[in-house]
Amino acid sequence: MSLKDGDANARRCGTTMANLTQEEENQLRDTIEMFEMITQTQPDDYQSLLILKEAYYKLHREADMLRISKMLAKAYRKTEQTSAALMEYEALYEKMPGDPEISEALAAIRKINQDAGDDAEDKGIGQFLKFRTANLTNNGKAGFEKIFLRTKKIGTKEFANYWHHANPYPPRESFLEFLDRNKVMTLEESLLYVSQKSNTPYIPLSHYNIDIDLLKRVDRKACARWQVFPFDCVSRSILVATTNPFGLAASSEIESKCELRVIWYLADPHELRSAIERYLN
Repeated sequence: MSLKDGDANARRCGTTMANLTQEEENQLRDTIEMFEMITQTQPDDYQSLLILKEAYYKLHREADMLRISKMLAKAYRKTEQTSAALMEYEALYEKMPGDPEISEALAAIRKINQDAGDDAEDKGIGQFLKFRTANLTNNGKAGFEKIFLRTKKIGTKEFANYWHHANPYPPRESFLEFLDRNKVMTLEESLLYVSQKSNTPYIPLSHYNIDIDLLKRVDRKACARWQVFPFDCVSRSILVATTNPFGLAASSEIESKCELRVIWYLADPHELRSAIERYLN
């Protein structure tokens, strides 16, 4: 899904098989292969499901698009994002009015909304983004404090020790590596824990077909400085690998430079560092 000069974003939003280049088709198929694999192990990962849905749409594979749309609606519903679930089910109902599963889910969500009235709380990504933007500590410390220190996954002294030496941020060692080195959590455990608590999907970065053309659009020095790696672009969103999904300052700087919305993906810090050194430095 390479980006061209000029009004590439506008063209990409309306891309169909009729005007896809062979390179773009191949990239979409690579994207589908990777994100199908991700959603098999993370079926509630709505960000990846959204990417899959758009990829199938661009390739005119309607049956697959509807299959993913149903998975997406279920994921929204499971994570209590009722507004998004309602919109997804309503769109599905227009396509498949005879599907009893869709009809039942739609009726159930509408009833929940009616019973809850104005006091309904829409959880999931909306709640998470509200938490992110409410914090003025933009290096991500507040987010990690919320899920590690307040839940007593780590002691105050250990937590303070890392962040004392993380100035300027980021240091060479990520917080997840610090946890592993100090035997608080293994790297695998912390990646899973942060993914679940922050609603951030995991990306096996070393196996991903990197969109090289995308790297021409981003500020490489800023990405290397923040220790993040943009690996793909879908519609008006840029997919960025990180070990810190709470880094508001990093996402704000990247978004301002490339005019795309950042979607964070958690990555193994060793794979992330390797990609940065290979492609950005």
